[in-house]
Amino acid sequence: MAIAMAAAVKFWPWMITDKILAAVPPKADPNAKVPRSDEVLFILMMLMLVCYATITHFLGTHLWGCFIAGMSFACLKPADHTHHVWVKQTSRITSWMIRIFFACTVAFSIRIDKLLSLEAFWKGSLLGIGPCVLAKVVCAPCMGSARWVIGWAMVGRAAYAHPMRWRDIDNLIYGATPRQVLASDVVLGLIPHAERHLQRGGRLWDLCRHLVHVVEAVPGARYWRNNLSTKAQKAGAGIEIIEEAAQQLLDAGL
Repeated sequence: MAIAMAAAVKFWPWMITDKILAAVPPKADPNAKVPRSDEVLFILMMLMLVCYATITHFLGTHLWGCFIAGMSFACLKPADHTHHVWVKQTSRITSWMIRIFFACTVAFSIRIDKLLSLEAFWKGSLLGIGPCVLAKVVCAPCMGSARWVIGWAMVGRAAYAHPMRWRDIDNLIYGATPRQVLASDVVLGLIPHAERHLQRGGRLWDLCRHLVHVVEAVPGARYWRNNLSTKAQKAGAGIEIIEEAAQQLLDAGL
């Protein structure tokens, strides 16, 4: 275990970044959705996960191996790229596995005629209204000023996840003069700040990661987000990535 953890910090970052990924040739198509290096990186993550989990399974629990496998990629540069690759490749699989898990456990452990009965409905309603909802309402006055922080934190999460839905909020609440704000305006407005950030040695993804929620619920939104995420995370990504993303939105009238 100690050797594996030391290798995760000292050996694997060097081996994966400088030796394996550096030797991977790029795809012939420069506009490919997933770079070949990311495909190789994901295969390495899966192989290491299976190998370490199998070994530690015989030592007590496979969770040790999962933890060490994750550590082996935690020190790769850029810092959040490995996490992005993993989430991007496993998000759909994970969502479907969760559905299958609940379908094969909860769905088969409760009979339909019992679940849809009047008794189950009124008892479930009491549990939901009482311990789940009423308990939070009763506790709120005892939280002091923190109750406002907690409440408005939820508003902040909604504003961050769906920023363009809030563009008319000043007009609706304060009666301010309505003005049309497009997603392309938001992206173009970030360019001066991005230029200063890059001049200070920052990475483009530090800012572009906050743009992925600007476009949603329109045709091509997922492709736009994936394209921006993939290109902005590359080493040496410049301001032209944001300009290209903004031009795509302008062409689409967004």
